[in-house]
Amino acid sequence: MKELSKTNCINMNEVSRFLIYFSLVLLTTLEKRRLLKHSQKKEDDRSKFTEFTDPSVTKIQESVKHLLKAEQSFLPISEDNKECFVQYL
Repeated sequence: MKELSKTNCINMNEVSRFLIYFSLVLLTTLEKRRLLKHSQKKEDDRSKFTEFTDPSVTKIQESVKHLLKAEQSFLPISEDNKECFVQYL
């Protein structure tokens, strides 16, 4: 990303360009590691879907466990909140 302006402000165009770039890098990396797969509807060549592969789902679930354990050491989480957090992931 280019340097900040003299006022040290970042405009929304710069933020959106950064987010698009970051998203593309992230998706490309996941695809190279075979953690994403693409599919299409047979009836419509224009439609494309991206899904996590089984190994990526396993890695995400393992990461959530580690994240919850690390977070617990900083801020205790109630069991109700933990269940909600896991459901959203």
